[in-house]
Amino acid sequence: LDDETLPDHFRFFIRVTGSDGELADSGRRLASIQQKLGRQAQRRFMDRQGGEFNRDGETEWTFDRLSGSVTTSDGATAWPALVDQEAAVGLRLFDTWEEAVRSHQDGVLRLLSLQLVDKMKYLNSHHGIQQQALLAWSSIDSAQSLVSDLVRRSLADTAADVSDIRSREQFDSLCVRVRSQIGNTQLKQAAVLNDFLPRYGRLAAELHGRVETARPEVFDDIRTQLEDLLYPGFLSDLETGRLAHYPRYFKAIEERMAQLEQDPQRDARRMAQVERWWHLYLQALEAGRVYDENMDDYRWLVEEYRVSLYAQRLGTAEKVSEKRLTDAWKKT
Repeated sequence: LDDETLPDHFRFFIRVTGSDGELADSGRRLASIQQKLGRQAQRRFMDRQGGEFNRDGETEWTFDRLSGSVTTSDGATAWPALVDQEAAVGLRLFDTWEEAVRSHQDGVLRLLSLQLVDKMKYLNSHHGIQQQALLAWSSIDSAQSLVSDLVRRSLADTAADVSDIRSREQFDSLCVRVRSQIGNTQLKQAAVLNDFLPRYGRLAAELHGRVETARPEVFDDIRTQLEDLLYPGFLSDLETGRLAHYPRYFKAIEERMAQLEQDPQRDARRMAQVERWWHLYLQALEAGRVYDENMDDYRWLVEEYRVSLYAQRLGTAEKVSEKRLTDAWKKT
């Protein structure tokens, strides 16, 4: 029996209350409740252990050189890292190396954006996204949201891995490098958006026209694909380098729609081949599966599989076989 396939109404509804009787959490997924409350308990423990490390509201690098790890007064190993506080950064201890790395990456990027505020403002005004691309995006979200996400994406890609930035000297050097390179990075990213967003606009119009009426099953398939590729904030979610592949994905959809009327049976066969793997991904998201690195690898492997079926001439970034999809799914 696969526990994941059980409808939620067959599961116990769990309520967790504190010593004061107040509801701490509730739901039908015990593991997710344990994970959430466990993280909260760990966070409180580390906040008590790391009182001397805790800092808030910093807008410059005012820290001494940060050690890779420290031993708390209770003898526990902890990892110091910056934390993103939106308008500033703080410093905290973490009880896992992985969590510390993620937080430190976000914290360094936030501090970097605060130090380069003049450059960030300039890039917001001189973003490089063409009007046609912004018009296509307007059916999803505002133009300013896309521009802001592009600037942040360019900052992160230019800075690259900042987990080793642990001193003032290293941070100052990073500021100098990013200031000189971020403009070029953003121009390249904007050129990619200018390539595929107008394609998206044309595809969406055709999809909601003849395809929705004549081929509703194809309409649903492509619609869910497009919604997963483009949504408010998608640029922030992408791993470095992924955006460069987007033009191929949209060209493959164009090619599929061009071939649809020539051989609808062939399209149905291809759709059935992809649907099995795509459905596993959608089911996992609906079930609340954590979107981690393995899930991300699987999701983009399915996209490359689509390209290999619908637009072979475009090639794929990775060789994709059904065995490889099976192996990738097992890792999730």
